[in-house]
Amino acid sequence: AAAGGLCAQPVDLPGPGLEGRCLAPGGFGLGPFKFGKKCAVEAARFTADGQCLVTASSDGFIEVWDPATAKLKKELGYQAEGELMMHLGPVTALDVSKDGELVVAGDQKGDVKVWRLRSGKCLRTFEAAHGSPVTAVCVSQESGHVLSGAAAVTLRVHGIKSGRRLKDFAGHPQGSVTAVQYLAGGAQCLSAAGDGTVKIWDARSMECVATIAKAGAAPGTVDPVLHAAVFAKNSSQLVVCLLYTSDAADDS
Repeated sequence: AAAGGLCAQPVDLPGPGLEGRCLAPGGFGLGPFKFGKKCAVEAARFTADGQCLVTASSDGFIEVWDPATAKLKKELGYQAEGELMMHLGPVTALDVSKDGELVVAGDQKGDVKVWRLRSGKCLRTFEAAHGSPVTAVCVSQESGHVLSGAAAVTLRVHGIKSGRRLKDFAGHPQGSVTAVQYLAGGAQCLSAAGDGTVKIWDARSMECVATIAKAGAAPGTVDPVLHAAVFAKNSSQLVVCLLYTSDAADDS
């Protein structure tokens, strides 16, 4: 790959007004989805059944769309009445639970909120979950926990039922956290960051059990990890998206 390029590659895990378009399986664009003229879409997630597309925007709104029509889901009573899930500032991170019941969102203020998708009601607010913008969130229904990462390189675990921060641990030495995800039914979790690494953690002890870094980068350079996620059908592999900044970046 050339310097300054993007690369997405699979990696074996080392152990257990703006418009957007939705691409159909055949590659044809559906939509467009129309947003406010002065807002930008910060994050988007499908529900597991593919029936809803949830988006988070810089205007603070969280919206639920019908992917087939590119229209807001009016079957949801609150959206039919013109009400939306909303934060007081730009929403910068988003996740949807596996059963499609919960939406978790983090914002520029550092707050994290848990919403009920069907009713649009806020179930829990973690005020000042981070002292910097929230950059990644993930919900584990098995444990009832929310994992969040921030621009200040912090990783934290919050309890949905208790409404408290449960764990606070050092994540990466530098660079914003760009992705978090629970693995193995919540027994492990991963984090990715601008320091060019993906780390695998024991979710109970929060000890780092593995660090994945791209080989071949030029000395003194870092290729930031933009995103990392485990394959849905093969949890032993994850895909890593890198921003190549080094001239010596190889094709591996």
